[in-house]
Amino acid sequence: MEKFPIKKNITEHFLDFRQIFIKSLIFFLTFFLIGYFFSERIYNFLLEPLAINSDIDRRIIYTSPIEAFLSYIKLAFIFSLFCSLPIILLQFYLFLTPALYRKEKSVILIIFIFSPILFFVGIAICYYILLPLALKFFLSFENINTVMPIILEARISEYLKLILNMILIFGVIFQIPLLMILLVKFHKIGRNHLKKFRKYYIILSFIIGAIFTPPDIFSQIFIAMIMILFYEIILLFIRKDQ
Repeated sequence: MEKFPIKKNITEHFLDFRQIFIKSLIFFLTFFLIGYFFSERIYNFLLEPLAINSDIDRRIIYTSPIEAFLSYIKLAFIFSLFCSLPIILLQFYLFLTPALYRKEKSVILIIFIFSPILFFVGIAICYYILLPLALKFFLSFENINTVMPIILEARISEYLKLILNMILIFGVIFQIPLLMILLVKFHKIGRNHLKKFRKYYIILSFIIGAIFTPPDIFSQIFIAMIMILFYEIILLFIRKDQ
């Protein structure tokens, strides 16, 4: 199978790449400004899992004059990254298209389409299912019946770090099916390889669940079962001759 002809010289490719870089930077800065403008709403959205688990008046504190400001900047940055990354990747895909085989183009296009979808599905599952359970576990250590009540007053930076790290981890974990499809399509692994590696993958799933989730057993099992489910689905759909 032949590649598409590439008629441009190095200088023209460099100019195209520079144009893509400038467009990507504009997209990123635009979403960053939008994210900063709505940072308070985004912040309130991220506080919802904590609020629904609280039956007392609660507050979030900051201990440095610039901590709250930097937290809002971080929120705007991550919002911009999430929103602009699919567009940026599409720009680079169009840039690389002339140098790809037809099979490579189709596989990479599928990845570019489904990767953001799976990423946001992972985020949604983490936000609506895992986070409320994890925060409920953490808040179970509060005690108002002691001589001095033990109450959570989280720093804004530490709270956002916990929430965003968990969201990011789930988004990445939901990329596992695409990674496996990519390896299979390019004949790096096959059905037999996956079947032999299954027992090690199951152990690895529980290790990842134990390391990257809160210390409650439900969260650890939940993330491990999702990883195992992805593995079994991919194995089910791979043909025997692959």
